[in-house]
Amino acid sequence: MIEIKFKKNNILFSLYLSILGLVASVYVLFHLSLIVQLISVFWIAVIAHVIYTKYQQLTKAKKGMPALEINDHGITNNTSPQPIYLRWGEITSFQTGFYRNNNILINPIDPEKYRNKEMNQFFQIIGSIFSSKPEVLWIDTDVLNIKKDELLHLLNRKLYKN
Repeated sequence: MIEIKFKKNNILFSLYLSILGLVASVYVLFHLSLIVQLISVFWIAVIAHVIYTKYQQLTKAKKGMPALEINDHGITNNTSPQPIYLRWGEITSFQTGFYRNNNILINPIDPEKYRNKEMNQFFQIIGSIFSSKPEVLWIDTDVLNIKKDELLHLLNRKLYKN
């Protein structure tokens, strides 16, 4: 089994930037014109989603949970707010190069199967702004202790081996 750890410093830095963005957005909300305030409300919701995700990652990292677990049977992705396990037979490919430059998308045979019905509705709606793909299928490589290209090579090697 291969365990890829979280990179806590990257999570903390991202949290720090998100909190700064939240403070700036709240300031704008109370001090500028109505149209800018409406945009600010949207940004506050987006930043809340990012803070929620990063907080979940930090909590897992502090508990010593690996960000990714890769074995001969499948992969467990703990970088999303809700951990998910996929068997190699359920995965068709891994993709990168989307607007989420530092993420890898796991392409399963049936993506709808992985929509999380139990996840907080607010965060599900905000997450759907970023992608039509379920949040759990994205591997956040910014918080991993491995480079994206190395991970993609490893994942493809495991996928085509099985």
